[in-house]
Amino acid sequence: ARVVSAALVCATLAGCGLDAGSGGPTRHFEPDGFGIAFDYPLALTEKTLRGNGPADKPDDIVRELTLTDDDFIAVRRDPLEADQLSSGISALQPVVDQLAKVLDDDIGPGRPVTVGGMPGFEYLDLGADVQQRYVFLLGRDALYLVHCRSTQQHRTEIAAACDTVQRTLHTA
Repeated sequence: ARVVSAALVCATLAGCGLDAGSGGPTRHFEPDGFGIAFDYPLALTEKTLRGNGPADKPDDIVRELTLTDDDFIAVRRDPLEADQLSSGISALQPVVDQLAKVLDDDIGPGRPVTVGGMPGFEYLDLGADVQQRYVFLLGRDALYLVHCRSTQQHRTEIAAACDTVQRTLHTA
């Protein structure tokens, strides 16, 4: 009864729901104009990053959901030109492979994925101290990157949070 009451209070007051995969409470991520939406666990805090624009405006390219400064999910949106979009994800793979290597020297080879109806590539770095997952997705007008990073201490929580993001992600 307590879990149900807590879930109802959460849904009523905070605009969150329950994650069908883990049963834990979630919040919904859907910033105006970002182009994608997903759910994420309440344990994560959305961090507003400041971009190159005015001081009073949040970054419209990168958003971060943090558990700690070292354990987080970052979501990046990079607008693409029409010719890049029309070429498809396979044509972008060399660029995405190179970008993944720049982000992480220890990254494994990319594997094709489809998340939220969007084609893309996933790269993993399963290091002992820090593990990282990079998922590049080709959206309607942008290339998205979902970057999950975890230390040993919070590996389980971030892996589950990243799975929730990928399972619930869709175009907005």
